[in-house]
Amino acid sequence: MVCLVTLLTPESRGTVRLQSADAAQDPIVDMRYLDSENDRRTLLDGLRATLTLGESPVFRAVTGEPTLPSATDDSLLEKAIRALAISINHPAGACRAGVGNDSVVDPGLRVHGMTGL
Repeated sequence: MVCLVTLLTPESRGTVRLQSADAAQDPIVDMRYLDSENDRRTLLDGLRATLTLGESPVFRAVTGEPTLPSATDDSLLEKAIRALAISINHPAGACRAGVGNDSVVDPGLRVHGMTGL
């Protein structure tokens, strides 16, 4: 049996930056996973609840002894989250197209304020 804790709507936001105007160069991607304190706290709360659930008699009747130690020390759980957490999301992004100040590209997909890109 596997029980996972995940963030369906993480607050942490990464960045994608261009290295140069050369389209053949990969962009610089900084995922910034777990950058938000709220994301870390949510995962910590979820992990703590999951470990508690795994220790319940109902679960133990089906699964036997837990394979993970019971952890009540938040600092140990936080270390486990940092070491073991993975994302179920995939890198994606979008930007507004248009002519307004809140748009990034024009209707021809040219970046506002940039030439030769």
